[in-house]
Amino acid sequence: MHWWIAPSINRYLTKMPRRNWDLMPADTNTMEGSHADDNRKRGTNHSLIEAILVYAVLNYYYFGLQLIPDTCSAQKSDAETAKQIAVSASSGILPNRNNTQQDRYSHQIGRKASAFRQQSAHREAVTEYSAVQDEIRAITEESKAINARKKQLQEQLKAAKVPSSVKSASKTKASVPSQLDPLGIRAVI
Repeated sequence: MHWWIAPSINRYLTKMPRRNWDLMPADTNTMEGSHADDNRKRGTNHSLIEAILVYAVLNYYYFGLQLIPDTCSAQKSDAETAKQIAVSASSGILPNRNNTQQDRYSHQIGRKASAFRQQSAHREAVTEYSAVQDEIRAITEESKAINARKKQLQEQLKAAKVPSSVKSASKTKASVPSQLDPLGIRAVI
């Protein structure tokens, strides 16, 4: 094991002041976020020459730095970050890089589109619900009309004076005249 590993992971072996040790996070999420931020600013998958030029242009644009070997852009970036942290600590307001004008408009458009989709779905549901209700009403009215006609016909049937022979004939099978087949056997057709 290297001599410097133990002091970097054990607070009792380090020469770092306790206050500074306690301020250090227990994970590397901050550095990972910084790495993601660098990738967002500079992009990825550049060729070597392109990466050098992008680095030079962005450092000049963001920090006013020129690509000179003795100029340390990391120190400038750290100083800028420290300044943002100090302002956040004094004001109590953390900066939100996702709160630019473009982000707010994008989120606003997303909310409006979502509201429109919900309203459209609601209108379609109401239309379908109304159509089903109308069909139920029509079927109910039709059923009432059929029941009223049935009742009316039953009353007509009761009121009609039908001779008893007609009633009995309607209940029995109709007789079919029999014929003789060529062999002389009677068959009912």
